Amino acid sequence: MAKPGLQPFALPRRIVSIPNLGRSRTGVVRLNLSKDLVELSKDKTKTWIQIGAALTALLVYLAIPTHNYYWDGITFALDVENAASLKSLLHPNHLLYSPIGWYVYRALGRSIRALYILQVLNAFFAGLAVYFLFGMVAKVSHSIRAAITLSALFALAGIWWRFSTDADAYILSVLLLILCADLLITSRPSRPFLVALLHILAMLVHELAFLFVMPACYWIWRHGAEGESQLVRFRRAMIYACTAGCFTLGVYVAVYCWRFGGFTFPAFFAFLTSHATGSGFSFSAIRNSWLTARSWAQVFLAGKMALVRYSGWLTRLLIGLSLVSLLFLLKTAFSYYRKGASIRIYDREVFRFAAIWLAVYASFLFFWMPENSFYKLFAWPAFILLLAGCWKSDLDRTSPGKPDLGSLLIAATVFCVLFNLSFAIIPYSRTSSNPALSFALRMGQTFKPGTVIYYDNFIVEDSFVRYFNPQTQWKRLGPVTTIDQDLQSVEAVWLDPTALRVLSTRDPDWYQRRTSGSRVEEFAGSKGPLRFVQLAPSRETGSPR
Repeated sequence: MAKPGLQPFALPRRIVSIPNLGRSRTGVVRLNLSKDLVELSKDKTKTWIQIGAALTALLVYLAIPTHNYYWDGITFALDVENAASLKSLLHPNHLLYSPIGWYVYRALGRSIRALYILQVLNAFFAGLAVYFLFGMVAKVSHSIRAAITLSALFALAGIWWRFSTDADAYILSVLLLILCADLLITSRPSRPFLVALLHILAMLVHELAFLFVMPACYWIWRHGAEGESQLVRFRRAMIYACTAGCFTLGVYVAVYCWRFGGFTFPAFFAFLTSHATGSGFSFSAIRNSWLTARSWAQVFLAGKMALVRYSGWLTRLLIGLSLVSLLFLLKTAFSYYRKGASIRIYDREVFRFAAIWLAVYASFLFFWMPENSFYKLFAWPAFILLLAGCWKSDLDRTSPGKPDLGSLLIAATVFCVLFNLSFAIIPYSRTSSNPALSFALRMGQTFKPGTVIYYDNFIVEDSFVRYFNPQTQWKRLGPVTTIDQDLQSVEAVWLDPTALRVLSTRDPDWYQRRTSGSRVEEFAGSKGPLRFVQLAPSRETGSPR
């Protein structure tokens, strides 16, 4: 029935796809205009808020980019700018990421440095992630308040915020996993081929996305069309898993054959499972527990107090607001506990799906590089979905006197945002937060065009010095006669820390002659002080030209 004061509106019979339609006894389709307009208004409001949340996140990321670059991003930028062909960019851990940056870099005419292109791309991908996560949380919780709060927590938590302004491969891969989850939750029955396609892309951007196969299989198995048997649902889950796995493996085989010109299984397996030096599994329960707890805490709250400039008025204001928000959070938590409120799960299926997603990654990362907080980004959307499953719907009017989880999460989100802004994002936006970057920029005034720098092993700090000094030439260490030839023909010759270490033991007399009285530049590296030394020509070789 129409509400008083509104007359039913008659529509032709062929219009059957409009919501809230009813039929009168005469067979004429009737539309309750008031209800439809309210629903349409709510949908439009939600869409605009969703777009606004994503754009706000994007503007925040672009406004305060990090200068505390993780070395992976510098390496990606070096590879993109120096690649002679696409083939050389195909790294097994992140097969598609460097090629994406390479194509954009070339499309812009090589006029913008690759590092800044990758940073802007990541900010854009992170904004898209906020957009789709907002929509997913709104569907799960039936609450705009939940969508705003949890998308803000997701976007402005410590590690996600930092890496959304960096140049690494994680953000795009996580965005694709969010799209997979959104498609799973909103489609009945699930569409295994489309989910598999998105998951394939996520794995090709970063290998660590492969663990999502377990929660995805669970959801597809549990949610089929009405009346479908368990066997049919299980078959659909296996179709998804086999499609994603076989296609991804096929891409890796094709890439390996193209890059190396043939195929042998032992070499291919080594290529597929290759990883950075120093990374691997750890099975020390006590050590792993401590590192895991610390790295998960850093997902929420990042930063270093030593980097904060306490003399600035803005810093003092933000720290003051952080303390106030912490007190408010503690008061809210105490009130929540004192009134006997308990966490209630409102959407059990989404909660189980998110719990499996989180548990799979948490279990694997307990043993694989437990100290790395940025690997936890692959499970970060799952944590947000867990909270969404426990958020009370805006339409739920039961127990109005009891505090709901939403108030506690709003207070926690405000504290996280202010803390991260004070101790991580603003300090990381300064060049001084990164000793390797500061050194590289300082040496830009010393290294003249054509300067040669010798290295034995290309360490993390080398990548900063090389990237921000493109006028230099880098050569792997060889016989000292080659160095003597360069001393006669180039502007200047320097040794990096690894070359210094090798030559001081391999050719100590030559090393002593060439470095005696030479210019030495030192800075604090990730594992202690590091020195770059300019070589002096001997009397026999003469002065450099």
